[in-house]
Amino acid sequence: MGGHYLVIQSIMRKPYLIIVPLVVAAFLVVFYWDKNRVGNGSKKSEGDESVVQTGGGFSNESDLSESRSTTRKHRDNHKRPQRIKTDSGLIYQVLKEGDGVRPGLADKVQVIYRGNLEDGTEFDRSVGGQPISFRLNQVILGWGEGLQLMKVGAKYRFIIPPELAYGGRGAPPKIGPNETLIFEVELVGVQE
Repeated sequence: MGGHYLVIQSIMRKPYLIIVPLVVAAFLVVFYWDKNRVGNGSKKSEGDESVVQTGGGFSNESDLSESRSTTRKHRDNHKRPQRIKTDSGLIYQVLKEGDGVRPGLADKVQVIYRGNLEDGTEFDRSVGGQPISFRLNQVILGWGEGLQLMKVGAKYRFIIPPELAYGGRGAPPKIGPNETLIFEVELVGVQE
């Protein structure tokens, strides 16, 4: 017990003997931890200038910011409906699934809808939120194709390229030539 007592006594008289080594040790731990986190996680293949970083390290503040932004986008993408593009170029998003029947091209449908240009300008909507009726073979191609994907009760967003809408002629005065149209459409009913 005498040896330990002497060590404690000398530390009490000269505290820098313990404080300095602890500070140095803490510095080394932080320095090497940070260096390993950034430096050793990177692999560079021979002849390749791109760097693949693993281990979650960030080489600078902009990388950290970019990672946070990517994580935020990834998290937000789970909330947003997936965009699906058909062979014709129609893009649609399922906002709400339906459980009724699907219409055919010759069927008469009842829908509630809103139409916007890409800049957000609303050019058309069903009046007072009341459904309107029409036959699918009497509307623009994008509507005919898109509504056949839906079941009664569904709500979709259609992004309709000009070639499936009004093309180069447009639909003056609200829709100019070669406009992409965005519709939110709820399929309320189908009649044969």
